Amino acid sequence: MPMMTFEKARQHAEYSRIPEHILRSIYGYVEYRQATGHFLNAVLTNNLYEAIARADKESLTALREIVVFVHMEVRSDAYGSAQRVQDWLFPKPPPIPARHD
Repeated sequence: MPMMTFEKARQHAEYSRIPEHILRSIYGYVEYRQATGHFLNAVLTNNLYEAIARADKESLTALREIVVFVHMEVRSDAYGSAQRVQDWLFPKPPPIPARHD
């Protein structure tokens, strides 16, 4: 199932506290495979200690909502560990088929 639109996420009661720059970064990450900042990378890699240490005041206040949004809206193969984030950002190209001349 695709992510809800950015506009719907901004209006959604559960996600309304998520800072706009964080939400934009999540969408950039999922839709364009853009690297995120340190805080959001910590959230995506499931590193709670790093996320808390890197969060600004707004993001720390909305940490629960950010985590719920990632869990509910982001593809499961794009978050959860450092390896999954790395693989999402830098997908391996498919193997080149062998030629049979």
